[in-house]
Amino acid sequence: MVAAQKAARSARRREVLLGWIPRPAPGPSGTLAARRRRSTGMVLAAVFGLNLVVFLASDGWELRSLVLLLSVLLTPVALLLLTQT
Repeated sequence: MVAAQKAARSARRREVLLGWIPRPAPGPSGTLAARRRRSTGMVLAAVFGLNLVVFLASDGWELRSLVLLLSVLLTPVALLLLTQT
């Protein structure tokens, strides 16, 4: 009984402290959303892999910086092109 009272007090305290913070809406959970998450993850993994290969293979910071900048600028474009339905 003491543990139940302690848990109830903890829940009330948490509600008082965090009750004013809006809770985020739940994200989409269907098969299309899963396909989109998977393709987004694959694009991000490919961009990360490309940056890693360039970082390990090149000696100069110019090429590394250029590839990083291009990947930051072009990743959203690639995501738009690949995930449009």
